[in-house]
Amino acid sequence: MRVIRATMYLVMTMVGFGLLSGCLVGGEDAEDAAKARLQATSQGEYAEVWESLHPNQQAVVTKEKFVECGEAGAAARSPEIEDLEVLSESVVEKEIPEVGIVESHVVALQWLQGEDTRGDDFDMVEVDGEWTWVLSAEVLESFRAGECPV
Repeated sequence: MRVIRATMYLVMTMVGFGLLSGCLVGGEDAEDAAKARLQATSQGEYAEVWESLHPNQQAVVTKEKFVECGEAGAAARSPEIEDLEVLSESVVEKEIPEVGIVESHVVALQWLQGEDTRGDDFDMVEVDGEWTWVLSAEVLESFRAGECPV
């Protein structure tokens, strides 16, 4: 049960939420980027998801560890996401670990996964014209300690 819970937490924060390599081109907005990230995470594309993590947080979380943690929970991963929709987007100034105070686009998503309706908010931060996502302080500290988030 702990593995399933840890996997869902990782999926939700890798918020669970990953952007596909090359999908961030001119015209993408925070909502599309958040949806792409969640889809990629749910499909186990952890290396691609890491590529779109904010560069300041990439300096703390190695790609290898990120992929390892994602794959460790893959057996417990829920079915693929369906009926993904944006509920809202708000823009707030927020302090993000390892990033500082930035303008964050908080995108609220809702989706069907198996028989369950799920939802979460994803912080999307624009860096050099591309959307990146960020980890929470708790998840970042787990990675910093060399552990997978639980």
